[in-house]
Amino acid sequence: MNHEQAADQAARETSIAWDAFQYWTGSQDVDRFHQAYLGRYRDRQAFGEQLLSELGADRRL
Repeated sequence: MNHEQAADQAARETSIAWDAFQYWTGSQDVDRFHQAYLGRYRDRQAFGEQLLSELGADRRL
């Protein structure tokens, strides 16, 4: 995948996330979306590791 394709994919994923945010929150607050949006991760494990780290749980395990 080249840079342009990766950028297109990221834009599609952000658009899907925006749609889901609006559906689940009933809000169209762009600033709130940007605060809540976690972005992209290479896989579920990377997401889980980041989430545990942010919660401080990785230090307790």
